[in-house]
Order: sequence, then C-alpha cells, then structure tokens
Amino acid sequence: MFQPILELTLNEKCLFCSCSDLASRNVTIGDIHYNYGNYNLAIDSYTQALQCSVLGHGERCQKDIGLFLQKRANSLLRIGKYREAHEDAKEKIRLNPKDISGHIIAAVCSRYTGDGDASTASMQKSSSYFAQLSLVVENIKLALQAKQHDHAQV
Repeated sequence: MFQPILELTLNEKCLFCSCSDLASRNVTIGDIHYNYGNYNLAIDSYTQALQCSVLGHGERCQKDIGLFLQKRANSLLRIGKYREAHEDAKEKIRLNPKDISGHIIAAVCSRYTGDGDASTASMQKSSSYFAQLSLVVENIKLALQAKQHDHAQV
C-alpha cells in the first residue's frame, strides 16, 4: 500500500503557509492516493482540504470547495459510500447549480441508492446545462471565425 511521503495536518501547516497552500497540498496528496487506489486516504486528504477551505481564509479557498467536494464524492463512490457521495454532490450543486459534474455524480449516486427518479432528474439537468454550454462554445467559434474573416479582409 502506498504511504504518503509528507503527512499534512491542519494544525501543523496553517502556521507555516496560507490556507489555500494547505488545501492545494492536501488535494495533491489526495490525488496521489486516489490514483493508487487508496480511496480512504484520498477521502481524508480531500476532507482536510475542505476543512481548510470552510475556514474561509481567502476567496481562493472558497472557490475551490466545489472541486474538493467533487473529488471526495468520486472517492466515496469508489468505496461504495453512495449516500455520503450524494451529500457532497448536492452541496456542489448548491454552490454552483450549473456545474454539470455535480448533477452527474448525484445521478450516479441516486441510481446506486435505488432512486431512479432522482437519477433521471439529475441527468436531465446535466444534459440541459451541457446543451447550454455547447451553444456557448458554438457561438464563440462563430465569433472567432468572423473575427478571422474580418482580419483577412483588412
């Protein structure tokens, strides 16, 4: 089993670095654990990152909470803790309702917990937001093409 080279704890490191640095380090360690299949250790690292972010030491930390929730939810899914993963997904959706990943995770969790209606509703929301995002991307492409065409004529 993979063991981290550096063990970070909230109390030790907040004295030496900014909170967002601590959160970033915990997420990096969590990502390493996740990639090695050590999902419980990844969950612990992502939880430490969330604890630091929730303290609110700066806006950067606050903006990262959704990503930390997503990473922890994915780890929870890997070990079959669907209800806990669903709670993280719901919080991610509450923070950013248009973020597709929160709805997809919620749909997967609902499916595994036997709530087919909630799963369908979450997938429909994510599909709707994905369609909106696709339209925005297409409009950007058209605007860039028009700009290139205007520059070519000059």
